[in-house]
Amino acid sequence: MIYLDMHGVIADFFGHFAKTYKVSHWKSVHDKEKAILNLKHTNWFFMLPTFKDEKGCVSTRIVEFTKQKAVEYNTGWGICS
Repeated sequence: MIYLDMHGVIADFFGHFAKTYKVSHWKSVHDKEKAILNLKHTNWFFMLPTFKDEKGCVSTRIVEFTKQKAVEYNTGWGICS
């Protein structure tokens, strides 16, 4: 199994969290713990926007490479956040 640590590392966890709950900043989400629990068993973590650098989508390439290797080696992949 291959795991990726996504939040704040290669994907914008906090920006996506704020957008999901329609607030300008993630700290404005009323009950953060409940809000995060509501994301369980959804595809929300797979929808995290990846960070980009000046040359393109470095983190996007990391995620795509991981998916490709998971298929190639017939293993699963997941997101740790």
